[in-house]
Amino acid sequence: MDQVILVNENDEIIGSEEKIQAHKNNQLHRAFSVFIVDSEKQTVLLQKRQISKYHSGGLWSNSCCSHPDPNTNLIDTIIKRLREELGIRFLDKSWLETSVFITNHIKQVGTIRYQHDFRNLSENEIDYVFVLPVDSTNLEVIPNPAEVSEVEWIEFKVLVQTIEEHPKQFTAWFEKVFSCVEQSMFNTQSPNLLMD
Repeated sequence: MDQVILVNENDEIIGSEEKIQAHKNNQLHRAFSVFIVDSEKQTVLLQKRQISKYHSGGLWSNSCCSHPDPNTNLIDTIIKRLREELGIRFLDKSWLETSVFITNHIKQVGTIRYQHDFRNLSENEIDYVFVLPVDSTNLEVIPNPAEVSEVEWIEFKVLVQTIEEHPKQFTAWFEKVFSCVEQSMFNTQSPNLLMD
């Protein structure tokens, strides 16, 4: 069973809980959101969540999102989820080399506090937002159909317009985490929205 890291409002660890139970109990826990970006082309890789996901199925979201494992290094968990959800690998690298590249190039660009109720569950999260810069022409993406129904590279300016015109096509947390990416890509100061 997947466990999540429970925290208080200051993001201090207070325990762990089974993932679905934490969402049923509205317990504050850690999450992470990753944006794979091609800075040269000004594009970002989005995923459309599989319709059967326990929440937000059929909606567009960031490249990958999940929860840190209480017993695993955060970057290692991110690498694992990128592989499980998107099957990513660089065409000129082995999987080990891909893992090393991710470790060396991924960067945290913000932290948000996010709460959203859906059905009988609640997302109550402190979400660490990461950017992974890549050359999209050298990246192979093979989405896991159990997790992702489709992926798409989209230009930043088109994405901003689409969010404004069709916000219901995106997950409830998307606009908030994407704002961290916009700040980091186009400004010098990255936001910390923890106490937002």
